[in-house]
Amino acid sequence: MKLKSIPTKKSDHYFFLFYAFYFLITQFIGFSYTASVRIENEGGLPLIAVIHGVFGGLWYALFGVQCLLITGKKVKWHMILGPSGIPIVIGVFLTGIYAVFRVNTPEEEIPFEIMSSEIVLFIMGLIYATLGFVNRKKAHAHKRYFLMSMIMLSPAGIARFWELTGIAPSEVIYFVLFLFIIPILSILAYDLLAYRRVFKATVVSLIAYALSLYPGSLLGQWVVDYIRPLFL
Repeated sequence: MKLKSIPTKKSDHYFFLFYAFYFLITQFIGFSYTASVRIENEGGLPLIAVIHGVFGGLWYALFGVQCLLITGKKVKWHMILGPSGIPIVIGVFLTGIYAVFRVNTPEEEIPFEIMSSEIVLFIMGLIYATLGFVNRKKAHAHKRYFLMSMIMLSPAGIARFWELTGIAPSEVIYFVLFLFIIPILSILAYDLLAYRRVFKATVVSLIAYALSLYPGSLLGQWVVDYIRPLFL
């Protein structure tokens, strides 16, 4: 028996648009701030950092535009524009991995633990984006997986935004809470409040994130162990 599809509620527009603008604003301000500081101190930015920034900017802009198109009921344009996200997120992933190993300046060398965690975030971001594209004909799963991808790929920009505003948490646990736990739980809370149910994509996202904290960190350490010598 074919399951009856669940109609999308209008509140979805506001929920996902909120996150779209949140990511756009924090990423733009955060990375603009650190870019200006590096240009002032170093006289410029590494080419790979510029390329990664372009891909990242396109990724967040695309998410925002896609949310606006759905809100405006421009479904045809949403579907036409969708495939452009594939090369963009791949670009974010590849340039991000390279940047983790190459772009850090001598006085800002990335500790091993942070390096491996950043690798895991890029991998998780790509996995969620892939799930979002695979489920593009299932609206509820599609948008939740893509939002999870944004959450995984956004910490660097948000942390820089906090640094600029002077409200950066002093403990790592607070970073994890505000960057990941609260946004992820907000999806769960939204499901319950708006739909009186929890979508499968939300459950899968929660489990995948939980697994990324330990088994995923081991994967990140393995990747760093294998790749880091190539950049020394």
